[in-house]
Amino acid sequence: MSRYTVVVIESGEEVRHKWSLVEERIKRFTEPLGYHFTLKPSLIIILSNGLSRDSHVELYEDLRAAGLQVKVASTIHKTPMMALLKALKALSSVDLFYEEGVEEEYYVAYIAFRYFNPEYVVEEFKRRRDVLGKVLDALIYTGSIPLSLNLDGVVAVLSTRGLTLIERLKSENLYVRVARSIHGRKAVESAIHS
Repeated sequence: MSRYTVVVIESGEEVRHKWSLVEERIKRFTEPLGYHFTLKPSLIIILSNGLSRDSHVELYEDLRAAGLQVKVASTIHKTPMMALLKALKALSSVDLFYEEGVEEEYYVAYIAFRYFNPEYVVEEFKRRRDVLGKVLDALIYTGSIPLSLNLDGVVAVLSTRGLTLIERLKSENLYVRVARSIHGRKAVESAIHS
């Protein structure tokens, strides 16, 4: 089971005005072990193995002291999507939640297209959109979480079922790299840059 931390910031003008402060605090919290993805300015997911309860409390208090309405939940689960849902459920009743437990390795995949045919730009964009839609659906179906997406590819943290999906994607003319590490930063960077 791996640790996932969810930071929910009440959206509004103050988030936009204080976004650089939020980014700086999240970056300081996650370095050198964790890795964060901003799904939208009010929702941040952090791969947070190795980051202590005290660090989570400090992040929460730091953001609150900056005048932000914030909630922080850190849960562990073998399935990334279930960890996310568990964290969001906890945040429906408390502002700060930390689940104790044993942390295990993350499996992070980088899924990209093998080539781009410049002669057929419009068709290529349509093909990529369609393929990425299918990949995202499959990732979510397996309990994996797509964390970063663009027309070149996707970065996702995988569930065990997601690992079996990866083998099928390799045959779909997609380039797939999977990295694993106990620390989120190393797993993500290895998947993207190896």
